[in-house]
Amino acid sequence: MKNDGDRLLDSWRDLLRNPQKWLDHRGKKLSGLLKANYPDFKHKDSGLALWLNSAPTWVMSGLQGLEFDVQLPKVNHAKESKGDGSWKNLVEHPEKWWDNRGVKFNVKSPDFKHKDTGEGLWLSSSPSWVSSRLPPLKAKHTASIDKMHKPQSERM
Repeated sequence: MKNDGDRLLDSWRDLLRNPQKWLDHRGKKLSGLLKANYPDFKHKDSGLALWLNSAPTWVMSGLQGLEFDVQLPKVNHAKESKGDGSWKNLVEHPEKWWDNRGVKFNVKSPDFKHKDTGEGLWLSSSPSWVSSRLPPLKAKHTASIDKMHKPQSERM
């Protein structure tokens, strides 16, 4: 039976022998995309984590020239097409959406919100074709904004 030290050494050896089985997170850590205490390497199958600050000295020279797998951001194409579909639905059926463009109190709030599903849409992430096809702002939106900015005594 191996002790923890032997298993750790075996893991470092496996990293050097089979780098394609490991994810290399060093670049993401350096760029700030991952926290500094995140593992430098993670085994794809087992999830075993390794940190360079606990590596034996012979590991550093063995890392030179190795090509590791780098985890790419996941792109959810289904979600993207759903988003385009939602924008299309907004343009074709604006009566099914709340138009919050003129009454947003918080920039994180959606510009449009579906009345039935509650789905939110933000202009900052809209497809390029949307802006020219959006319904115009309704006059009551601008009136509401004006009313909100007036002192309480003048709102009546």
